[in-house]
Amino acid sequence: GVAECVRGKTVLEPSAGDGAIVKALLPYTREVTAVEVDCGRCSHLRQLPIKTVLNANFLGMTATPTFDCVVMNPPFVGTHYVSHVMHAYGFVKTGGTLFTILPATSRYSESGDHLKFREWVDSLYSTQWLDLPAGSFKSSGTNINTVMLRIRKQSW
Repeated sequence: GVAECVRGKTVLEPSAGDGAIVKALLPYTREVTAVEVDCGRCSHLRQLPIKTVLNANFLGMTATPTFDCVVMNPPFVGTHYVSHVMHAYGFVKTGGTLFTILPATSRYSESGDHLKFREWVDSLYSTQWLDLPAGSFKSSGTNINTVMLRIRKQSW
């Protein structure tokens, strides 16, 4: 699971928002770099005992494969998550792992963008989809079905 992957590792959270994922990572690692575009949310994130908080638009950052893990919950609007996940993959070191929460449509929809995304996922070394229980994020205001996608970057 996620806990085993991040324990003592360097982790990127590219759309940190209010810090829910960052807080969940704290028992396992403090080597977290959180990226958030909103200044107010960055101020809150800077109160957490993590390595770095960057006030930036993640999609505008240059991808460098320097993190052991990326743990993310990208925006669900339309298929905006596609560009976030594909860009985040570029930040994962060889042998590292990307974990992302996505709308269930990312796995099951037959529309063009969803199919293209799944083709990209299928082209990668080691991937695993997991359906999350209905209502998993209801308490945070998201009441749509979700999945978790794990992508391991191949080590040569």
